[in-house]
Amino acid sequence: MDTQRWWSSSPTRKSPSPMSDAKAALARVGRLEGVRVQDVWPGEATDFTPWLARNLDDLALALSLDLDLDLVETEKAVGPFKADMLLRTVEGEAVVVENMYGTSDHDHLGKLLTYAAGLDATHAILIAERLRPEHRTMLRWLNENSSDPMHYFGVEIKAWRIGESVAAPQFAVVVQPDDWQRQVRSSVSGELRDIQQLYQAFWSEFLPAFHQAHAGWSRANTPGKDNWMNFPAGRTQVSYGANYNYAPCRNAAPSFRVEVYIDGKNREQASSRFDALHQNKEHIEAEYGGSLEWDPLPGARACRIASYYAQDAQVTEREQWPQVREWAVEHLGKLRSAFAPYIANLD
Repeated sequence: MDTQRWWSSSPTRKSPSPMSDAKAALARVGRLEGVRVQDVWPGEATDFTPWLARNLDDLALALSLDLDLDLVETEKAVGPFKADMLLRTVEGEAVVVENMYGTSDHDHLGKLLTYAAGLDATHAILIAERLRPEHRTMLRWLNENSSDPMHYFGVEIKAWRIGESVAAPQFAVVVQPDDWQRQVRSSVSGELRDIQQLYQAFWSEFLPAFHQAHAGWSRANTPGKDNWMNFPAGRTQVSYGANYNYAPCRNAAPSFRVEVYIDGKNREQASSRFDALHQNKEHIEAEYGGSLEWDPLPGARACRIASYYAQDAQVTEREQWPQVREWAVEHLGKLRSAFAPYIANLD
């Protein structure tokens, strides 16, 4: 055998060039393609609205709302008409949503305003495939000229896929309120009283600690100016709360509490929910690690189950804030662990 010839006839192995690797990578990248909304959800009322009702987190995230939304009702009656969706925040504020396919029209915009007024909503959201320039202008004008707490949003719904993948929705927000400007105007006009500024400062420190301890529980990031903040419990009109509490409530000194706040469509439903939880009082308190105050709040529509900070607490005492904050974050988590399995079974 001619050894030299055998070696020379062997194929030469070449290392792949960086350019070849780049081309191979590009070959694996798909192309984003638009999909007709009606191909994904054939019917607005029968397909899109039910899907949206099950995916409210996607809508809230797109709108950058510091809200946790609960579905109250789809096709909510307002006189002879029906709003596509009525939602409610954990603070009890109403959010009305009007959906439509195609390009926005006067009819649906007018219905949105009618529903917002009829349902006493604080947020009104118009969703369409395309919003006409004149309708965008109208929603902007409403945001600029309506007093707090009314907020108007215009949203365009689109759908995309890569290759044969499942279609993915996209909410494109084209109109939203200018909350920053509102806050500036409120501050300049002196609308925040001293006590409100203290509450806002306390919650500004509380929220980062809360989110660090309970990641994913709530999207609330805007500190309120009230003595309370609520957090979702996974059931409409039931929420967890943290509150500065003042005498003469409980005939006690000023204090701080964490609570489960139980509301309903009416007093009967709230009381029924409270009674259902009270039947498991022993197990709940064992899981919580201590006794709770079970207060049916006679004369009110809602009921409350609370745990109180052991010492007097006032928001004006800034030196107490770190201890109150640490206690509240810990005990909100304990409440949630103790109550969540039972709240999930409420009507």
